[in-house]
Amino acid sequence: MLSNILKRRALIATRAYGSTPELVNTENLIDLRSDTVTRPTKKMREAMASAKVGDDVYGDDPTMNALEGEIAKLFGKEKALFVPSGTQSNLIGMMINVKIKGEGAILGHLSHVYNIERGGISAVGGIHPIVAANQPDGTINLEDIQASIPPNSIHLSQPRVIALESTHNLCGGSVLRPKYIESVKKIARKHKLRMHLDGARCLNAAAFLDIDPAVMVKDFNTVNFCLSKGMGCPVGSLVIGNEEDIAFARVLRKMLGGQMRQVGILAACGLVSLDGWKERLNNDRLLAQELATKIFDMEEYYGNDPATIESNIFRFAVKDKILKHHKVDHAGFCKLLSDNGVLMNPSFQNDCIRIVTHSDFKEPQIDKVIKVFKKLATTK
Repeated sequence: MLSNILKRRALIATRAYGSTPELVNTENLIDLRSDTVTRPTKKMREAMASAKVGDDVYGDDPTMNALEGEIAKLFGKEKALFVPSGTQSNLIGMMINVKIKGEGAILGHLSHVYNIERGGISAVGGIHPIVAANQPDGTINLEDIQASIPPNSIHLSQPRVIALESTHNLCGGSVLRPKYIESVKKIARKHKLRMHLDGARCLNAAAFLDIDPAVMVKDFNTVNFCLSKGMGCPVGSLVIGNEEDIAFARVLRKMLGGQMRQVGILAACGLVSLDGWKERLNNDRLLAQELATKIFDMEEYYGNDPATIESNIFRFAVKDKILKHHKVDHAGFCKLLSDNGVLMNPSFQNDCIRIVTHSDFKEPQIDKVIKVFKKLATTK
């Protein structure tokens, strides 16, 4: 049992991001591995070139100050803090909420924090993961959350935070509903627990739900939000919360080596990305639905109803007769796709393939992808 769990967690990281990175020229390929592969737009590059900058460690970078202010306002919180990566943002957020080493965090067994952040909350934060099962839609059953809270005992690690994820990466880009979040908050309030949202793609979720991001995250003490995923920026994430928590986040960022200097050149990209974000992210979802529909129109591939796709992520499987014909598994099928100019990643269980649409993927490219799929579908 334990051996299977360890193997599964190793596969999650390897198949989500690869093991040892290979040098690949992706310039002429259709890259659907992730929305992290986007390149800065012309407007972003122009904004970077003209950005007013200062030393952000001293709080003197006006463009960064503007970005952090805009993000805090968008999410209805008092403050936001820019950090280099979503992994660091989640780590800081969790360390804000769990200040005593050995205390715990309730989180899903398929959560990004638990699986794909190198165990940072434990190794660096001293936070004990209290793991509950994710459902296919990314939720954790309320009964399982309640059961994860132990009696108050000197012998038992006590949870201090419940961490949720939306959109949920390893659950097919699923979106948490406000009513579910409110139900979890009731449990948290009853047990005096805090709430953290791994919202790396939470604007994708807000776009799908068609609600104000501030309303969507109102029940969370801290939020991680990535600019380098659906937003199309080259670098950066933000920790978002109240003034006291973000003041502590600055201390943690310093300790973790996340402070940078004239980062206005990066903040400028973030400000550009906020322009028309809802329409752009909805378009990513519609492209995912259109691509899924055309893939599933071929009998050799199958997956969930494209109408149920809630963000820019979906998964599909290849029928056994095609895999046997090519003498490959799903990881091997991804290699065949790459040989034909299309990049995708297998799921961590290697039972399907993940597709992530993004701002660099355009509608005319759909037919090019389908042409490759038709070519590989033949058994002649």
